[in-house]
Amino acid sequence: MPKIVGAYGRESIRIEKNFIVVTIPFNRINVTPFELNEDKATENPTVKATVNPTVKLTKNQIDILAKIAENPKVTLTELSELLGLHRASIAENTSKLQKIGVLKRVGSDKNGYWEIKKDDGIQ
Repeated sequence: MPKIVGAYGRESIRIEKNFIVVTIPFNRINVTPFELNEDKATENPTVKATVNPTVKLTKNQIDILAKIAENPKVTLTELSELLGLHRASIAENTSKLQKIGVLKRVGSDKNGYWEIKKDDGIQ
């Protein structure tokens, strides 16, 4: 810990109830945000262009976002069929994506659509 604080400052350490969070600024290391979060199995430029690079997504979440980018009116049941995942898994992952601010549901379940939130800080 002293080495981390010495290199990155006290503001890089945050102590939570059950864990310690260390934040290392990207301007202090020689990698881009996408190199750190890149999932080798998914190379979807639509998702990479819209998702905050500091948020680590699972393969299923990236696949869900890719299908939503193709068809914003897709339902959870359709996503389940397209991706071969249980509907409960789709619902859980879309809920997590909404909580972290990546995904938004507009309108009703029947007549609504999905919005993938854009992050202005991404080039």
